[in-house]
Amino acid sequence: MRLGTGVRRDWLPTEESGWLWKIKLLAIICLGVFSIGFSPLRPKPFSDGYFHEEAKELRNWIHSGSTESAVPLVHSPGVPFYYLPSYLPLPGSASERAHWYAGVGWNCLMLWLAALLLGEAAKRASGRMAERIASAGIVISFFPLYYSAGIASETAAYLGSAAVVWAGARFIGREPMWLDAALLGGAMGFLVSMRGNYCLVFATVIVALWLLHELRKLKYAVVAVMVGCLLVAGVYSGVRKLNRRIGHRVRQDSFLTHVLIQGAFQYRSEPLDWRAWERETRGGSRDYAAYAEVRRQLEEKQRRTGAEMAVVEWDWLRRSITTEPWIWVKMAPMKAVSAFWFRISPARVEKVFGSGSRGKVVAFLISLVLNAPVLCMLGLSILGAKRMGRAGLAFTGICWAPLVAGLVFVAFTYSEPRYLVPGFTGLSVLAGCELAKLLGRWMEASAGEP
Repeated sequence: MRLGTGVRRDWLPTEESGWLWKIKLLAIICLGVFSIGFSPLRPKPFSDGYFHEEAKELRNWIHSGSTESAVPLVHSPGVPFYYLPSYLPLPGSASERAHWYAGVGWNCLMLWLAALLLGEAAKRASGRMAERIASAGIVISFFPLYYSAGIASETAAYLGSAAVVWAGARFIGREPMWLDAALLGGAMGFLVSMRGNYCLVFATVIVALWLLHELRKLKYAVVAVMVGCLLVAGVYSGVRKLNRRIGHRVRQDSFLTHVLIQGAFQYRSEPLDWRAWERETRGGSRDYAAYAEVRRQLEEKQRRTGAEMAVVEWDWLRRSITTEPWIWVKMAPMKAVSAFWFRISPARVEKVFGSGSRGKVVAFLISLVLNAPVLCMLGLSILGAKRMGRAGLAFTGICWAPLVAGLVFVAFTYSEPRYLVPGFTGLSVLAGCELAKLLGRWMEASAGEP
């Protein structure tokens, strides 16, 4: 229905309704996340189980005062501490279901906080209408809700990415102070501690702020990067000492090398095979067969030499990169493209809708519907990148910084769509600003009609 001269404008942002819509947004986030958590196509309740077990161990250490544990912290070191506040009130005898409710409830609250940060960043650029649209982007893009229905790292990293965008917008919109540099640096450090594959955000933020061509702000930006790097170094160093204290000397880069070797074969000779990288779903795949053979050889070498697996894997990776660099470059574009397309496994859909071609068609249609909002946000963000002026260009760069950092990383390592979810924060802000501008013009034109 077209807006006319008699259009009702009570839906527009007002001071009186300022907090009411925020409470409604929290309710929508909670409803969406828990609905996904109880649906047939829900994610794994505890993802791969790593962070759930590590957070429980941290809770047990605090409750008992003992550091005797069989679970070292070897993945993203900040994530167990992110879930610790939600696990801490639970006793050690609490059921897994109770842990899931506590962790997912915490995710809902943190996702809401991320929405408010994104809304504030959009409001600085384009006003209160943009604030509401950007905050609603969390719900519209769906995948932040989806991965919040499990105990994983995506929600923690999404919060960190939202903090980077918010702190960056604050940094650009005012004369910077030490507090602004500390906030931006802390946000970047938080993000990288939650997901190490966003380590390039330090570089992308510097590039974005360089676009201002203001030496004073660039100096503060360098300080922000130093603060972030120190925070990340402190977190990793602290976790390493904690692992040694409990008697575990597991290398924290062991998971990275494992994933890098997977990436060495992803789309190597089968660029259109986008199936999940699992034995059950990659039947007949030449690339997966080659990977499995290399994995077998590395495990055999590790048993023979007694060296740590990470050392064996780094040795293989160095030889692969130096002897066949072109293959790594050739795989990068397809890794980047495939990271933007979330895929629903036909095997999971077939359990609900039946096997055969019907299940595959339904899986494709579901994937298409779920990916459409993200692709629309991407298109609006590209339109928003046409802002004029240095401040607008730097703001656009800040919004793109987390996504570009994540995209470059997956392009040259291992690609999985969920790795890019934290980078969607800037898309929500830019799409909200652009959509608010388009709606404003439409309303002005409609109101001016006789």
